[in-house]
Amino acid sequence: MKRQDSLFSLIMSPMESSGNSYLLLRNLLLASRDPFATETKILDIQHILETSTSFSGMNHLVLAESYLNPNSFPFEVSYGKALAQAKEALREGNRRSYYVLFELYLLGKDERRARGALDAACFYQDTQALVRRAYFEKEGLLYERNRKKAWEDFLLAAKKGSRDGFFGLQLMKSEDGDYEEAKKIYQEGQKRGMRLIGALVG
Repeated sequence: MKRQDSLFSLIMSPMESSGNSYLLLRNLLLASRDPFATETKILDIQHILETSTSFSGMNHLVLAESYLNPNSFPFEVSYGKALAQAKEALREGNRRSYYVLFELYLLGKDERRARGALDAACFYQDTQALVRRAYFEKEGLLYERNRKKAWEDFLLAAKKGSRDGFFGLQLMKSEDGDYEEAKKIYQEGQKRGMRLIGALVG
């Protein structure tokens, strides 16, 4: 499933209340992506990201993201280091860490820890986590197949403004042959400015 919102785009998007620490993190990431940045400069930036406690854990998640998506940032990060950095972000109170830990545990084929991390992310209503768990529940992957729980997760994600949450609801109603209800979900998504696949509604 395609990642919806990389940490880079979250950090780089304009924020009305950006503090100095986030501006510094933003500038560090921009500097790391400078095509003229030397290897030494990139290593120095990576060292800052690994050791700093000034960014509410986002710096550690950037490094974990570098492992999950090697093209996102120019840092060399092993699986072990990515896991350690995600755990450090969690210790610093960053709840986004749960979803990143889920992805790392899943890659490491540790299904028990992956479920635990995903459930924790869903507890804090991370919409990406809710949608991911809903798909697993719908298909019987990682969790026992349970369409009722899948519907509830998609619904909560949709209520929090997730396009993929709406799409999941629309898909489930279409699979059930309830095209009238699927059409209503499609129309509600359209009202909220979401582009859904109209063909699913029959």
